[in-house]
Amino acid sequence: MTMPLLEFKGICKGFGSAETGKQVLDQISLKIYAGSSWGLVGGSGAGKTTLANLILGLEKPDQGQILFRGQDVNLFSKVERHLLHKEIQVIWQDPMMYLNPFLKVSQLMEEPLICFGGWPEPERRQKVLHYLDLVELDKGLLEKRPHELSGGQCQRVAMARAIICGPTLVILDEALSGLDADLQARILDLLKRLKQEKEFSYLFISHDLRQVAWLCSDLAVLKEGRIREMGPTGQVLAHPTDSYTEKLLACTGQGPAKSYDGLLKNM
Repeated sequence: MTMPLLEFKGICKGFGSAETGKQVLDQISLKIYAGSSWGLVGGSGAGKTTLANLILGLEKPDQGQILFRGQDVNLFSKVERHLLHKEIQVIWQDPMMYLNPFLKVSQLMEEPLICFGGWPEPERRQKVLHYLDLVELDKGLLEKRPHELSGGQCQRVAMARAIICGPTLVILDEALSGLDADLQARILDLLKRLKQEKEFSYLFISHDLRQVAWLCSDLAVLKEGRIREMGPTGQVLAHPTDSYTEKLLACTGQGPAKSYDGLLKNM
């Protein structure tokens, strides 16, 4: 049997004291295989971003394991954690919050190649140009800084920066929510094409079922820290078994019977 690329086993996470704290994640179990695109949907406070933080080691679970290629990431050494960050990259919601404002686009894109090593300077320059072209940005932007770019251009720089070292898993945490509908659709098309060309997996965190329907092969619905249902995206959206999924579908204006095709047509 094929080993999952990433696996959550009984993950629990709370914040605050036992008396007044909040349980953010409760018994989360999920397997992500190489080459798959998982959507994780739910409203604000459902625990989606906390799950991403746990994968990246920004938080530790109170209970359960997160396994990457069968190894518990919480037991990784400093060196192993560094290598993990090459394999797993994240694109956050607002690139202006995490792109260094003092660096040019060329420096922002080259920085991961320097950090993870192994590429001589001429090869780094070629990779920067190649990945800039992949995300459909003009090389004239290389000398500009983030504040000189549009929101869409910044997000594309963030995408190029995330994939330039060849990760196996890319996490997108509400990465399109700040963009207008036309640009969202264009970037979703770009993400699908990049996945085919570069053969990495996605964990696509969103509250927008239309985006998930377009990009993701599989879907997990999260509410108040629990997975309410999961499975192939088309199956979950066309035949939801949980009332919360039906409510999310209702917010898109699509009834369950026509949900999947309707969502795709509305992209």
